[in-house]
Amino acid sequence: MSRQHYPISAVLILSLLLPLSACDSSKEEEAAKPAPAKRSEDESKRVEISIEYPAPKGHKTRRISLQSYDDVYEYDEETIDEALIPALTAAIDQLIPSDGVKTCRPAESEPTLRISLPYKEGRAELFTASRCEHRLPWNVVIDGKLYVQLNGAIGQAVEPLLKLVAAEYLKESQLKAHQFFLGEGKEVPKGSTAQDAPDVAMMAKAKAAPAMKALIGSRNLLDAKFACNQEGGNESCKTLLGIANLELAPNWQLAFAFKLAEDATDMTLPTDLGPLDTFIKSKPAVALAEVSPGKVLVKYEAKGECDAVLAAAPKLKPDVDATTIDCAQFIFTAEMPADAELAPPKLVYFPGLEAVWLFNLEGKTDKAFYEKLGVNEKTIEKIFSGTAEYFVDLQGELLEIPI
Repeated sequence: MSRQHYPISAVLILSLLLPLSACDSSKEEEAAKPAPAKRSEDESKRVEISIEYPAPKGHKTRRISLQSYDDVYEYDEETIDEALIPALTAAIDQLIPSDGVKTCRPAESEPTLRISLPYKEGRAELFTASRCEHRLPWNVVIDGKLYVQLNGAIGQAVEPLLKLVAAEYLKESQLKAHQFFLGEGKEVPKGSTAQDAPDVAMMAKAKAAPAMKALIGSRNLLDAKFACNQEGGNESCKTLLGIANLELAPNWQLAFAFKLAEDATDMTLPTDLGPLDTFIKSKPAVALAEVSPGKVLVKYEAKGECDAVLAAAPKLKPDVDATTIDCAQFIFTAEMPADAELAPPKLVYFPGLEAVWLFNLEGKTDKAFYEKLGVNEKTIEKIFSGTAEYFVDLQGELLEIPI
């Protein structure tokens, strides 16, 4: 039986067809596989981050966008920790109505951070240009209304996200400051509406505190200003420093400092202001009010000047050991116009002595105060000579203490 021989051209065609057949088979198998599902971004859930840096010739801006695909966020085509965005959203709490952008920074121009993210049925806009701990205070706009957050929750929640997508911002905005005032900053972000100042909300909280209620009684707390100092473990501003003005009587205002905290309110004033009520009806107090063109301003010092007390005590309280008398004092100052050439003396009232030390005795002191007390011209001249300290008791009697 003879072997069959194929022409060379036929062999060549067969060798070319065989790999083509295999390739077609591979394509058919590939086509049979299901196509990957087409992903669609939910733009309503997008998180936008904007960072702005001061620069010698303008500003450098960087914008970061985190896309959401089926509730999974991605940055630079990489999936990010699914807990980061929900944690940031949950941190938007304990918001206080605000009248302007608040900040805490050692310089006028600092790196700024803006974050826009989905919040409830809409979006929240977060903004900070601060170098305080947790980048407090945080300004928040929701439904067009401006708020401020003081508890640091947003700053703590955003930190791990910034480490992932904006490490350079953390480097550029290293913490350098530790105190800010709630009353500063009146600028309102475009598209938002100012509300009451944060001081208003904090004042309402202060008035409701038991210690403050006991102090002011039926008196009128006129206003209060607040600040947060983060030193001493107060990074989340759990304690605020306050300065308040209390109306003692018409045109009599007492300024005092206090600390407002969640669990307690620390007052710098004595718990009993009864001696003040007695004093403002006394002859020297009435004389001061009559010659004051404006209000009489009162300041309290728990431990003020004691030398004058020790010198006057033997004459004012001869039956009392001078060293046992409290040096706590209230300083009364007439509110004067800026261009006033003469002013009444300051009255330093010592409840322990039931007397007033006359302070600021010099040629620019208004003599009308002494005339109201019935002091003669010769004695007034002696007072201005500076050779003695002078006290006045509550009945208006003048007491000289030689220096």
